[in-house]
Amino acid sequence: MSANFKESVLFFSTKNKEYLIVILFAIFYRLLLKLFLFDEVIIANDSVSYLNLANKIADFNLIGYDGTRTPGYPILLLLAFNSVKTVVFYQHILGIITALLWYKTILNFRFSRKNSLWITLFLQFFLSLYFYESVILVESLCLFLISIVFYLISNDYINNKSFKVYIIMSFILGCLTLTKPFFVFIPFVIYGFIIIKNFNFKKIINPRISILLFSSISYLGWSYVNKINTGTF
Repeated sequence: MSANFKESVLFFSTKNKEYLIVILFAIFYRLLLKLFLFDEVIIANDSVSYLNLANKIADFNLIGYDGTRTPGYPILLLLAFNSVKTVVFYQHILGIITALLWYKTILNFRFSRKNSLWITLFLQFFLSLYFYESVILVESLCLFLISIVFYLISNDYINNKSFKVYIIMSFILGCLTLTKPFFVFIPFVIYGFIIIKNFNFKKIINPRISILLFSSISYLGWSYVNKINTGTF
């Protein structure tokens, strides 16, 4: 793995005061909203189906499961011991990490450290971020995973020749697909760009096709679970 990628993966430990500013601002801003806007866990109509699937997975019993949800988000619920308040806490933490990913991504697009910081702080003012971090839905987790994908792309993923990097990207995309199957198309689009760059028929199938691995397993594997439980693939 290249030294540049190692440094980027461990960017939280890099000596850069902007990282600390992003973290402190993200925490302080959320505390203000929590104090003056609302401090409630929001249970939406769709939340119940995720909670039900999390309970069924915890019991190792999918009898009665209707096939409408995938296990990505319910796994987060299980890690929070099915406590909705703990899930919301996790989602706020993911939101703060997401802000750091945005800062680093913008920096990778050759913005200055100052401008990258201001853009990142500005994006934190979108109230929808706080709202979705406070509701039992997949949006915050999906945003976190997508932010990792864009961060890796901004870190010259297309030209990277490290198989470990391919597997990391594939795994993140697999988690994203398992959270929201709609995003299964993303690894195919990325692989398409890889093929188009310096196109050669002999290189259509190459080691980077591993980017499709975990998303395909997630999508087809859970579809098979649906087939077993509901009769519909």
